Amino acid sequence: MPPGRPKAKSSPLGGSKPHRGAAWGYFLPPGRPKAKSAPLGGSKQAQVCAAWGHPLSPGSPTRVHYNAGYPHNHGGRPFSKPMNDTHSPYKSKGGPRRLAGALRYSLQGLGAAFKHEAAFRQELLAAVVLIPLAFWLGNTLVEQALLIAAVFLVLIVEVLNSALEALADAITLEQHPLIGRAKDLGSAAVMLSIALACIVWLAVIVHHAAA
Repeated sequence: MPPGRPKAKSSPLGGSKPHRGAAWGYFLPPGRPKAKSAPLGGSKQAQVCAAWGHPLSPGSPTRVHYNAGYPHNHGGRPFSKPMNDTHSPYKSKGGPRRLAGALRYSLQGLGAAFKHEAAFRQELLAAVVLIPLAFWLGNTLVEQALLIAAVFLVLIVEVLNSALEALADAITLEQHPLIGRAKDLGSAAVMLSIALACIVWLAVIVHHAAA
């Protein structure tokens, strides 16, 4: 034990062996997992510790211990804020009220997409034209379903991409390589869905032209 470290004392919570955190007045209940060390590098560790209200100063230890849901510094002294592993208080409950709330929130989302996303408005206008055309172009119920599903897939992916962009902008409006990559991936998903819709529609048109 390093000089100046107080001697460990037995846990008053029923533990059979003294825990090294007991030397700092912190005890673990029986059955809690032992501490494990999570190496963190430089600025990332500083960000993690700052999130718990413990910004690192020069000369601070380079490891953070996680013990039964509570982060510790290298000396074993616990941080003051416990990890929040409970469910979100904003999660809806079951029952008819949940369905009514889900429908209301979904309509709000569609309204937000129509109001704030020009690409969604353009694709929605194309859907208004293509969906009636699908009933005329498709000879069977399966063909009509495929044509309509391809159009709806584009709208669905566009809504998800818009949600990703809104979340990224809420995090930061500054340029960041990971934020840019996330937006590019969302845009790529929209492009692939449009390509798939074009392939489905062209396949049905070519099939009818060859027949």
